[in-house]
Amino acid sequence: MSTRAAVLVAGLPGRDFPRDSPPKCLLHVEGRVILERLLTAIRDGGVGDIRLVVGYEAKQIERWVEAMGLAVEIAPNPDWRTDAVASMEIGLAGAPGDAYLAWRTKQNYDFGEAFRLSAAMGDYYMHVEDDVIACRDWDLYVFQEMERRPSWGVLRMAQGGAIGFVFRARDLPAAREALVAHGRTKPADWIIEEHVARHGLVRPRYSVFQHVGRHRSLAGATQPVVFEDFIGTGGDDA
Repeated sequence: MSTRAAVLVAGLPGRDFPRDSPPKCLLHVEGRVILERLLTAIRDGGVGDIRLVVGYEAKQIERWVEAMGLAVEIAPNPDWRTDAVASMEIGLAGAPGDAYLAWRTKQNYDFGEAFRLSAAMGDYYMHVEDDVIACRDWDLYVFQEMERRPSWGVLRMAQGGAIGFVFRARDLPAAREALVAHGRTKPADWIIEEHVARHGLVRPRYSVFQHVGRHRSLAGATQPVVFEDFIGTGGDDA
């Protein structure tokens, strides 16, 4: 059976980029375009059938693909502003039932890959995101909780979403299996919360992280989430 890769590049650049920015996938990192790096890695992995789902600045991405002489299928998502899930559905369209592991959202895939890649890299895994700040000595608080509660299954060191979850690396495959099992019907943070609730969740009465992001990738959408039990204040933030 042949393998197809669906690459989703339809969304806005991100919360930290001006709204008129070029597509994030066309930015240069260490002299190479991000999308070029990704497509090269996919082909080096033996996958030749690639579908590129585009939306934001689609024509700019299409021109780059043409200029590079790349043999990839371009699949537009006309609803990219309001329906990120549609990008995955377009990427999967026409695939045999066993050709893909389909996720309800790109976030589910990101979580699953993070768990898979991290399982053999160390003893512990903590999930953080790019729009948080940490209190001073946040890592000492984490290890202090581990020592206080030696039978902990999963630590939750922040108030909301999946931010601050700490797993033992050996438990990551089971968490990934939960994402696989329920990824078509639930967002990643719901799946993880349900999973950890059954595996010795420990939640201290404070957060070592504070959520500071205010913008979502969808145009005009906001997420004004604040953790009320954050213990860092003023000069203690790092």
